[in-house]
Amino acid sequence: MVENDEDLLKRFFDEHTFQVEDDGFSRQVMRHINRRGVILNRLWTMICALAGVAILLFSDAMKQLRQTLYNLMGDLIGAVSAIDFSLVSPLAIYLSVLTLCVVMMVNVVSPRS
Repeated sequence: MVENDEDLLKRFFDEHTFQVEDDGFSRQVMRHINRRGVILNRLWTMICALAGVAILLFSDAMKQLRQTLYNLMGDLIGAVSAIDFSLVSPLAIYLSVLTLCVVMMVNVVSPRS
């Protein structure tokens, strides 16, 4: 009878696995590193968030961001309104939009590899 590869691997590793006794040393080291890392991570995140809020408040960046968004929207509306659809049939426009929608749906639904 032929065993499959997974059973062979499992049996091999079960036979060749051994434990190294460290009397809890690894657990103590990981607990110390983890606690210190979490504290430093939270502290750094809080400092960066406060710095970002301070920059937004003191540099009047919100007004500039809003103005940039309005400019981009105006440019987009202007570009769309400048398209001359008189040379293209409505059926071609419909089929193009339908094709784009189908491609977008396929990209959303298909699993990533």
